[in-house]
Amino acid sequence: MNYWHLQMNPRKNEKLSFDQVKDILQKKGIIGMSEKWDNENGKESTDPEKFRKQMKTGDVVMIRSGKTPVALTQIKGDYFIDPNVDPNLDWFDLRREVKILAYYDTPTSKSLHDSVLSEYGKEYIQSIGTLAFCSGNNATNTFIKRWYENISKNDQMKDVRKVLEYKKQIILQGPPGTGKTRLAKQLAQELNKFDTISSEDITNHIFVDQKVISATGSASFHIMEIGQDHLVYKRDSTNTIAKLTFDDIINAFRNKLWEYNKIKNGSDTYSAAVALFLHKNLGNKNVEIIQFHPSYSYEDFVRGIEVENKDGNIEYKTKDKTIGEIAKKAYENYLGSSKTDNSLSKRNWVLEKFEAYKDDVQEIIDKEGAYRLNENVALTSIDEDAFRYKGDKWIATNPHRMKFKDIVLAYMSGAKSRQDVKKTFGISGSAKQHASYYYLVLEAFRASIKELPPEQIDSVKSRQENFVLIIDEINRANLSSVLGELIYALEYRGEEVGSIYSVDDDNKIILPPNLYIIGTMNTADRSVGHIDYAIRRRFAFVDVLPKEEVITTNKAKELFRLVAALFVKDENGKKVNADFLAPDFKYKDVQLGHSYFLLKEGTVEEQKSELEMRLKYEIVPILEEYVTDGLLLENAAMKIEKIANFEC
Repeated sequence: MNYWHLQMNPRKNEKLSFDQVKDILQKKGIIGMSEKWDNENGKESTDPEKFRKQMKTGDVVMIRSGKTPVALTQIKGDYFIDPNVDPNLDWFDLRREVKILAYYDTPTSKSLHDSVLSEYGKEYIQSIGTLAFCSGNNATNTFIKRWYENISKNDQMKDVRKVLEYKKQIILQGPPGTGKTRLAKQLAQELNKFDTISSEDITNHIFVDQKVISATGSASFHIMEIGQDHLVYKRDSTNTIAKLTFDDIINAFRNKLWEYNKIKNGSDTYSAAVALFLHKNLGNKNVEIIQFHPSYSYEDFVRGIEVENKDGNIEYKTKDKTIGEIAKKAYENYLGSSKTDNSLSKRNWVLEKFEAYKDDVQEIIDKEGAYRLNENVALTSIDEDAFRYKGDKWIATNPHRMKFKDIVLAYMSGAKSRQDVKKTFGISGSAKQHASYYYLVLEAFRASIKELPPEQIDSVKSRQENFVLIIDEINRANLSSVLGELIYALEYRGEEVGSIYSVDDDNKIILPPNLYIIGTMNTADRSVGHIDYAIRRRFAFVDVLPKEEVITTNKAKELFRLVAALFVKDENGKKVNADFLAPDFKYKDVQLGHSYFLLKEGTVEEQKSELEMRLKYEIVPILEEYVTDGLLLENAAMKIEKIANFEC
């Protein structure tokens, strides 16, 4: 695939407007030029020859109106001459059908354009004749390539996101260097983007002394003070102090003022900057990243026992681990988002009354040594999150724990009997087992409340948030052992499953529908165990393969093709294994990915030096290791030696 840019002119010294070119693209889906196009000095141009023969199906072409980009297109087929003459296109002797990838008149495209021009110090995308092949490091070529990369990335993101939202858990699989972990992080951020924010979001993620960069990246300021409904900031360039209201920031976030050409006044600049800061940081709010390894266990991932030293006494406590913790947070948010502001207000009222009840219980325990539930059972003490209770004739010496949240849940559900307590949605296993004692406390709590809940106005639901767990190298652990009963929970989201460990007398775990799991898997790594069918059918597997089109420099592309030839070849228009690859491997599982060939922006010499380093210390060593491990056959050794001597 190559990159081009084309200015579609009707005849010499004339040009079509932006809207005219866009209209042709929209209605006809074609680009074109004249067979006899002459350049400025009157000589016949080579442009028609390039348009006919050098431009290939799949090439990307930016269409210009003068120096203004109009659209990015991709060639769908060979050139043709339309026998049905259109008066508006009769100067198009040569035509090609194209797919419209994007139009320029969008905030994203214009923002990218401005970014490239600022980087290169140019005021416009350069116009180089009628038709130009993109080569070299300049603003025009950089803009076209980045524009296409952004579109490709967004298209891939949309497709993978659809699969993830449907299946809830996916594995991004592919050979090394294809950007699987990077894609996983981008997906997590996409899932955590919010349409709006609240004052709480601002106060939770903005801090005093926080440095904020302006939306254009050209200036900065620091947060000096956080008030009840405003921020005080100081401009770094002038030391001027000013105030910014939460309402301005919330409005800027809702309207995405950081996007191209939306800022209308000076105040918008600062509200847009804070909104953009929150937009970026909220994307990582509910994301956890871990990496599996062969010794990873259930006790590391789901639940396990930890030793704690409290005042010289050793205690063994069962605690939720990575997925147990994030599943709990996600489930609490899921339950909260299913309630209206009315029910949330009522819950706050109940919690306030429960705090008063706890104080009453503690006062009686302090005076009488126990808070009697009946003649045989009493509350004996209060922990941070639970009552301790014990029967006078119970053999067990340690009191049981009665979690506060279970009493609140039972009250909120309107439980009127022991059976109602057992049926309360979300209540712990201990509460179900000892429902009689929980009901006694519930009734005592209810009796302590002297007034009815105040009437509330029904309103919107609280915001549901997505939670994402990224598991890098997911196939390097024994998944059946690590997941345990969660293999069932992955398929039946929202249902309780029993763990081998109990936390606070509750052995139930729930994976809610707002928890997404993204795994990455290196398909070239055969040193790890396979994933069994029971687990495979619970995950969607998405291929992330090498892409030559995202490599930006010609030398890096040339090297990529040399390396790719070790793994894959073209046979009658179909990709098949190359003769250097061992027959029990597939090229798409082991071919080196494009990440090895992506270079940083810089001078020609800087990029040359970086490519030499990558070749010597990354690419050649892994190819030689492939030969040693039998992925590549012995006949690849000579080819690798030539690659090692590649002139970068």
